[in-house]
Amino acid sequence: MEDLQFSQTGKKWSIEEDQQLITEYNTGNDVVEISQKHKRLPTGIATRLVSLNIIIDKIHARGYTTYKNSEYYQNYLISEKRKGYQEKIATNKSKRIEKEQGTEIENKTLLITKNNDLEITQDISNIKNELKEIKTSIDELKQMLKAIYEFDDC
Repeated sequence: MEDLQFSQTGKKWSIEEDQQLITEYNTGNDVVEISQKHKRLPTGIATRLVSLNIIIDKIHARGYTTYKNSEYYQNYLISEKRKGYQEKIATNKSKRIEKEQGTEIENKTLLITKNNDLEITQDISNIKNELKEIKTSIDELKQMLKAIYEFDDC
């Protein structure tokens, strides 16, 4: 039982597989023996027997209590908890990476925004200087025009 592969766990039951399950159980096989043939967990076999109305409860399935009390079942639970823990670690790592990438994007956006603000500030300063130059030129033109008109009045 140590090397069982439960490759069918979670997969849909076919009509033929249901019929085979009923036959095997009615001929005296227990859930552990049946699980080996069907490549499903003994708990899944017992649950299916309940859904087919062959037994009224999982604990009434032949061999189920022995399976639940076995060292194999305890090791299976430990491995499932470990697998769940490893999946949780992987999920948390993935979330952390996404968060770091999001922060990196935010930092780049802030940098771009700061650079844009600096460029805009420089542009505004340049425009102010150009306006001062234009104003000075206009003042000079006014003085020239006044001089011309004063000259014409004489």
